[in-house]
Amino acid sequence: MPRDSFHCCVINDGAGRWFVYFDKPRSIMTVTDSMTSTYEKTMTTKDQIEFAGNVSESLLEQSWQEMILRRTLKVSEVTDDKLILVHVVNRIELNRVINANMQLRTVDLLERAVNAYLSLLECQIRNRTDVEQMAARKTIRNQSGQRKKSEKHENGSTPESSKRRRTRPTGLNFDD
Repeated sequence: MPRDSFHCCVINDGAGRWFVYFDKPRSIMTVTDSMTSTYEKTMTTKDQIEFAGNVSESLLEQSWQEMILRRTLKVSEVTDDKLILVHVVNRIELNRVINANMQLRTVDLLERAVNAYLSLLECQIRNRTDVEQMAARKTIRNQSGQRKKSEKHENGSTPESSKRRRTRPTGLNFDD
């Protein structure tokens, strides 16, 4: 599953705990309590833009991801056949899914959520490893620059670092 194709979060309200999933390739928003009720809605790009607060299409992905990851969604109203999900002042109505294989569907959603989390974790670990490797390379470069050989004069004495370096005088040369 490609990264950023499945977003999920948990909403805790007074009535219970709701799991919110958005499957980007299929454009399906799902809200479930993972026990008895599952609600879904297929969302067009226009629906997504309106629900995100009328953002431009170029900012839609970022806005949608922040909305889910920051848990700014609220469950407003729940009935036997519909659920209303609210983001700030925008709302969408999700219809209840009536399916004999609801447990399999819930297991599928949970599997996708775990895979999305593992993908995110893998990316963070990879980024952390890259940063550590770059820091190690930088340290090695700094240490190699410090191992400068000390210069010595022809007479064996070490030069003072604060003095201006001059070449040894060659004496006077007369042209005949």
